Amino acid sequence: MADINIQIKQRNGAIWDNLFPKTKAENVQESTSKRFVSDAEKAAWNAKQNALGFTPVPDTRKVAGKALTADITLAKGDVGLGNVDNKSSATIRGEITSNNVTTALGFTPLDATLKGAVNGIAELDANGHVPASQLPSYVDDVLEFDNQAGFPTTGEADKIYVAKDTNKIYRWGGTSYIEISSSLALGETEATAYRGDRGKIAYDHSQSPHAPANAQKNSDITKAEIEAKLTGTITSHTHTGLMPADHGANHVTGGSDVIPDAVAGLKSGLMSAADKSKLDGVEVGANKYVHPTTAGNKHIPAGGASGQVLKYSASGTAVWANQIPQDVGAVAVTVGTSAPEYPNTGDFWYEIV
Repeated sequence: MADINIQIKQRNGAIWDNLFPKTKAENVQESTSKRFVSDAEKAAWNAKQNALGFTPVPDTRKVAGKALTADITLAKGDVGLGNVDNKSSATIRGEITSNNVTTALGFTPLDATLKGAVNGIAELDANGHVPASQLPSYVDDVLEFDNQAGFPTTGEADKIYVAKDTNKIYRWGGTSYIEISSSLALGETEATAYRGDRGKIAYDHSQSPHAPANAQKNSDITKAEIEAKLTGTITSHTHTGLMPADHGANHVTGGSDVIPDAVAGLKSGLMSAADKSKLDGVEVGANKYVHPTTAGNKHIPAGGASGQVLKYSASGTAVWANQIPQDVGAVAVTVGTSAPEYPNTGDFWYEIV
């Protein structure tokens, strides 16, 4: 008969918890490769460890590929310094000359004192441009302002001033600003030129026949034009006979039709709005009976087999199923290699492993 191991499991919600039994050492069988250690043996080994004063390193360990079976001598190649010359710090400092550094860099470093200095080197700003302070004055002699009122009280003779609101250009004449621009300022005042596109429209209009702006119209007048001019109330009007919908549409804007007998009750005539609203609320097939399917109105479901019972499925709904221990509050105990089909919290399963 073969030995069989089992693992006890207990259902915990949606998972199985492993239950590990408490086993005494006396009940465990030892083998030649796996044995227990007594307290006396542990004490003896700990005493040897404490006597050393340190934790021994196994001689199987290696340093730079060399075993710890004997004294180890490390060469510079063992620590990654195989290409480094053996030189003193004094020798290395003596070799750091300006020529050696320039040769190693491949270029001559810039003297920082020459940046922006006289007879030095011009600098560049954040946009890669030479700052205006390091350029001749004629390169930066055009100054722009929002308007002439924003010009400096006293100008400079070698500067040109631009008023952006009029695009006029000025120079400083010693006591005041003098306009040097020849461009026209557009506007609708006596000091500005009028827009050519508007002048062209006015000229073309003057060359075509037309009546004064306040002349009375002498052509056919439309209904819309009459309604736009009316300010009072029209007391009467006539038109050809039309159907009610057409009749209402041909009234002067704001008129209405009075339709006789459009009332509720048993009177003949057109249907009232209230009656029509009531009919619109009646569902299609209102007289067709449909048995309700809500809880309490459902029949026993079809199907089922001998030994099965009806079990709750949803509110007002039951299904045929087999009776299991959990249905009556019992704890199920299963022994086998497969998990139970319908486990409940607290059930036991002895898994054969």
